[in-house]
Amino acid sequence: MVVLGSMLAAQPLSGLMARYGRRTGFSVATGLGAMGAMIAAYGLYTSSFALLLLGSLFTGVYMSAQGFYRFAATDTATPEFQPKAISYVMAGGLASAIIGPQLMKLTAQAMAIPFLATYLAIILINLAGRSCLPSSISLPRRAVRKACRTKAARCARFSAVRSSSWR
Repeated sequence: MVVLGSMLAAQPLSGLMARYGRRTGFSVATGLGAMGAMIAAYGLYTSSFALLLLGSLFTGVYMSAQGFYRFAATDTATPEFQPKAISYVMAGGLASAIIGPQLMKLTAQAMAIPFLATYLAIILINLAGRSCLPSSISLPRRAVRKACRTKAARCARFSAVRSSSWR
């Protein structure tokens, strides 16, 4: 269902970002990712497989947004720094491949209902990622060091780490 949600959301999310900006698109996607985790957590709590699937569908919207982080990184970087900016976003994905499964291992059996704490952690991570979005992701061109320290760069790294918790 995550893949289906991602597939269904890719084009509308791209249009939303083109019309209203990437910040709006990322904010909507992280909100829907948090909502998907809430629905899935409630599905686990009530033993409803249908709700778990519905939550997974909403999570796919967030997963679809992950592909746009590398574009946001290049928008905030100088032309010379753009390849490194993309590399940092991709490195965040690699870090998430390590951190995400460890987070799942720590939270899988933390509550009486297996994986409920994992979904609750994902809700918190989505909300934290949403709160670190800068006011504008399409910022003017900057120096390399300054670009690395921006809120957008930190948000991209944080959100990339979050994405692997579903893999």
